[in-house]
Amino acid sequence: MGTRRWTLDEDERLQSLIQAGRAYSYVAEKLKRTPAAVRGRAVKLELTANINEAAPRSKEPWTPEEDKQLRILVAEGKTARTIAADFRRTRGPFGVARKG
Repeated sequence: MGTRRWTLDEDERLQSLIQAGRAYSYVAEKLKRTPAAVRGRAVKLELTANINEAAPRSKEPWTPEEDKQLRILVAEGKTARTIAADFRRTRGPFGVARKG
């Protein structure tokens, strides 16, 4: 399976979604890319400065869409650290989410 080149439109959407605080997994779904591809492109475009700040969304409520994506990632066996980074949250809430 080959890799697709990023288009200008995808770069603009990537920038917009990341600036809006969206998780890599969410952005990947919207752009039909893997989270790793999204993360790599964000780094290349230097869009990660705000993403790497310490859990800026830790006190915001979860959206139904985020909750659904969280359950998928947990079912796939992703680590709390990986999920927390994707959602820009602390690892604390993930133990509770696994029970539901």
